[in-house]
Order: sequence, then C-alpha cells, then structure tokens
Amino acid sequence: QLLEPVVVKAVNDQYDMDFELFEAKRDEKAFYILEDVGMGATPDAQSNSTNILLECKTTGYNNLLNWSVIPNLQYVIQLYVQMMCVDCPNGWLACLGTDLTQTEQKLNLPLRTIRVLRDPEIDAIINGEVARFWKSIHDQKSFRVNRVLSAELEWRLLFNYTKA
Repeated sequence: QLLEPVVVKAVNDQYDMDFELFEAKRDEKAFYILEDVGMGATPDAQSNSTNILLECKTTGYNNLLNWSVIPNLQYVIQLYVQMMCVDCPNGWLACLGTDLTQTEQKLNLPLRTIRVLRDPEIDAIINGEVARFWKSIHDQKSFRVNRVLSAELEWRLLFNYTKA
C-alpha cells in the first residue's frame, strides 16, 4: 500500500488519466460488498472521469519481465472481482517495476498496464462458484474448487485483457 500513490501517479502521467486513490476521496479505505452474492473487495483507485478502476502492483524487474508476457492471473481476478463489486465495466491493472539497486538519481520505473473488460460469462462463473462456496459453508461441508471451471475461468481471463 505504501507505493500505491507512486503507481497512480505513474499511470496518470503515462496515459494522461485522472486516477485517484479511494482513500483520498473518502479519507478511509473503501470496502464494497455484493451482499446478494457474498463477495467483497477493496479497490485501489478510480478515474474521476471515465469510471475505470485501477489496481496497483509493484514487483522486481525480473518479475515484471515475466508479467509483460502474461500478467499474474491472481491480480487479474482480484481486479475483476473489484469491478464486479463496484459495478464498473472495465479496469486497469498496473504493475510498476522497482529496482532497489538503482544508483542513478532519476528514477527508472518501468510500468506495465493492461485493460480488463467485464464479461457476462466470467461474471456467471464467479457468481456460481461463490454461491457454491457459501452453500458448502451453510451445509457444513468442505469446499473443493471445481478444476474444470477454474481452468475455463483462467482461459477466459487470458483472452479478456489488452495491453494499455
């Protein structure tokens, strides 16, 4: 959370956007809940003019190189759930590379950003699995991830983003 303002500024500067941290708008971390589904999320930032969410991440340079090819799907699903909870049609996932060994005075912080769109079929998979989870809790039964749906969700997420 310490570097979220840095990521927001980098994205705003690079893409001429107006993202602002949720805490800056409300003076506290916002938690959004889909009560009918039983799911919640805490988004990092939102554009004031375009209704786009921004999820901020930082990582070392080598991880960023890997991330440039295929983003970490855990972060994509995190952003996607945030988009569902806030009822936002799209979001950006931004990852800022950090180099703690850099010796130059001017920071060189590479930024990788992807755009993710809502998809009714992805929504249905997530909502169905969350409902199945809560049913297992209610029935006091163990919950097992449906590997077939998990694989389908991964596949759909891989084809549901574009590079910014």
